[in-house]
Amino acid sequence: MKQKILVTAVLVAGIFLGMVQAAQAQTESDNSSDRSGRIKIILGQPADGDTKHVLGTPVLGFGAGYDIPQSTSKKNPSFVPATGIEYITKSHTKDGVRVNLSYIGLIAEGRYFLGSETKTTGFGVKTRTPTGFYTGLGTGVYYLKYRREEGGVSKDDVSGIKFGLKFLGGFQFKNGIYIEGDYTKPGSSHATMYNLNIGFRVASNVGGN
Repeated sequence: MKQKILVTAVLVAGIFLGMVQAAQAQTESDNSSDRSGRIKIILGQPADGDTKHVLGTPVLGFGAGYDIPQSTSKKNPSFVPATGIEYITKSHTKDGVRVNLSYIGLIAEGRYFLGSETKTTGFGVKTRTPTGFYTGLGTGVYYLKYRREEGGVSKDDVSGIKFGLKFLGGFQFKNGIYIEGDYTKPGSSHATMYNLNIGFRVASNVGGN
């Protein structure tokens, strides 16, 4: 168990340092980038006590998304709608009980930012780059696989296509890195997760200088 925790910590630290370096490189190369894309790693903890007992923490995953750019002419430019995809998976056996949990979700979500800065691309288009604290919510369609076995006998199986929801909040740094926490229920209480997301907003539209 200690080795798994150490490996996970090293993995997360390596990915985070990579994000920092990418953010610095992107800031130095082009300060007018419109960072509309998102990538993230997910460190999850099951909300269900029985699931958490068997799987432990963290449950690893990853995600990607796209923030729909908001013009400065919008009445509420601090609200940023987005789409995304998320995937987590973990299987483990403890005390004769085995749990297999995974899901992939197609998400529609929105974030409300308390701060933002205006940028002008090389094409003369003004856009809002959100920064600071934010909160939000989302909904989506999930393909869920949850199976719990005791002594090789299936006790719970709620696999299939489900509708779910999520509540989220976080902080967006100006260099593109963001840290976010969310409560995700992918259609079943057995698979409900508390997630810590460490991500980076990437440039999807880079204007000329």
